[in-house]
Amino acid sequence: MLNILIYEIKKFFSSRTVRIFFLISVCLGIGYSFLDMDSSNMGTKESTSSLLISKTLDSGDINILREKLSNKSQWSDFSKISSIWYLEKGQQQDVPPKYFAFRNYFGLLDGMYSYFYTASLYSGASKVPDNKLSANILDEKSGFQSIFSSTKSKSFQIIYILFILSIFNIFINDKKNYSVNLLIPGSDAKILFAKYICIILTGVSMFISFLTAVFLSNSLRYGFGTLSLDVPIFQTYIQKNGFQIIENGNWFINRSLVNTILISLFCIILILNVIALLSIFLNQLFPAKRIVFFPSLLLVIFSLIPTGRYSLVSEYNKFVPWNYLNVGQLISGELNYWSGNRNLNLGNFIFLYSLLILILSTFILVLWRYKHSEKHYLSF
Repeated sequence: MLNILIYEIKKFFSSRTVRIFFLISVCLGIGYSFLDMDSSNMGTKESTSSLLISKTLDSGDINILREKLSNKSQWSDFSKISSIWYLEKGQQQDVPPKYFAFRNYFGLLDGMYSYFYTASLYSGASKVPDNKLSANILDEKSGFQSIFSSTKSKSFQIIYILFILSIFNIFINDKKNYSVNLLIPGSDAKILFAKYICIILTGVSMFISFLTAVFLSNSLRYGFGTLSLDVPIFQTYIQKNGFQIIENGNWFINRSLVNTILISLFCIILILNVIALLSIFLNQLFPAKRIVFFPSLLLVIFSLIPTGRYSLVSEYNKFVPWNYLNVGQLISGELNYWSGNRNLNLGNFIFLYSLLILILSTFILVLWRYKHSEKHYLSF
C-alpha cells in the first residue's frame, strides 16, 4: 500500500500542471500581502487602532488605552448627534422614521463592533513583551498575524478552485486509471485509496504554500511579530425583534493566535475531505466524465457570493455547505455577525462537514460492494 501511495504522489507531483497550480498558490499569497494587506478596507478596526497607538508602546500605555476603549459613554453621544441629524435634515429629506432607525441601529452597531474589536485587540496585545510590541502588531500586519488574516481573503478561497482542478488532473487526465471505477476489487481499491490520500496531501500542500508565502512576505515588510498574542473572536449573538443582542454584553472573547491558526488548519482539512470524497464518489458513478467536478466547483463559486446582511436569513442556512468556506470569517465570528445569522458558527460547521464526510464515505463503500458483487456475479 505504501509503495502505491509513493508512486501516486511521485506521478502527481511530476505533472507540469500541478507545479503551475503550486506556483499560482504562492503568487496568490504574495499578491495578498502586497495588495489586500494595504487595502483601505482591510479590517474594520485599522484606522481606529492607528489613532490610538502610543509612541512609547509600553504595556502600561496599552492597558490605559484598553480601559479608555471600554468606555461606552461616547456611544450615547453618537446617538444624540444622530438623532439631531434626523430632526434637522432627515425629516426634510422625507427619510421614513423606521428606515432611519434601522440604518441608524446598524451604523451604531458597526461603530461599536470596530471600537470594541480594537479594545479586545489591545487586551491581547497587553500580554506581548515590551521588546516585541510594535505598531505593526497593533495594526495586525505582522507575519504571524497575517497567517490567520489571510484565511478571510478571496485569494484564500481561490485555492479551493486550484485544488479541484488538481483533482481533475488526478482522475480525468490520468488515462491509465480510467479503469479505477471500483469494478475490480483489491488492487484498484488500494489505488483509489492512495489517490484519495494524494488528493488530501495536495490540498494541504497548496494551502500551506499560500500561507507560507503570506507569512514570509509580510514578515519581510512588517516583521515577524509574535505568537504570544490573543486575537479577538466575536461572540455569537441572540436576536430579539430582528435586532442583534450581544450575550452578557461581551462583544469579543480572546483566543491565542496559535490555537486560532491550528483551528483554521483543522477546518481546511475537513473541507478538503468533503470536496475530495464528493469528487471521488461522482467519478465512480460517471467514470471519465468531466462534468463530475462541477458540483465541487459550484460549491466554491457559491461561497464567493456574500450572504445578505439586511435580509431575513433562514434558519436552514446552517445546513448549506458553501456558507462555511470562508474559514477566517467563520472562526473569527465575523461570518455570523456580518451575515446576520447566528447559526453560521464553528460548532455547526464541524457538525455539518463531519456528517458529510460520514455520508460520502458510506456511499462510496456501498457502491464499491455493489459493483464488486456485480462483477463477481457476472464472472460466473
